[in-house]
Amino acid sequence: KSDKNSQDLEHLDFKIVVEPKDIQSFTIILVASSRQEKSAWTSDISQCIDNIRCNGLMMNAFEDNSKVTVPQMIKSDASLYCDDVDIRFSKMMNSCKVLQIRYASVERLLERLTDLRFLSIDFLNTFLHSYRVFTTADVVLDKLIAIYKKPISAIPARWV
Repeated sequence: KSDKNSQDLEHLDFKIVVEPKDIQSFTIILVASSRQEKSAWTSDISQCIDNIRCNGLMMNAFEDNSKVTVPQMIKSDASLYCDDVDIRFSKMMNSCKVLQIRYASVERLLERLTDLRFLSIDFLNTFLHSYRVFTTADVVLDKLIAIYKKPISAIPARWV
């Protein structure tokens, strides 16, 4: 019977190695109740790690070393979480404390998809699996090309 229990838990555990700068590294072992829960946890943790990395990259890129400062649109942009005519947010937050989009215009979805502050594999996967319901590949590609050519100015600043 214990062999069956250990087989059931065999693929439900995973380790997270934490390596702080000021103390010795340590390991956290998590055990999910199902493979689906393990998949959800790993996806959420991965997304949080990606968000932390992105925040670090953005802050390093615009660090106040001389006269360079973090652009105001990155510091505080109320449109990131406020309902507007072309985007509505759910009151529920994901595990990374980011409000989820309830509905939005194609333009706002593409803006969010390419905004470095919101790197999310879950959002990307959902978008790629469903965009053909509400837009075309040509529209998506045109927006991505515009963003690639003008990374900062392709996403319009919204002032409240």
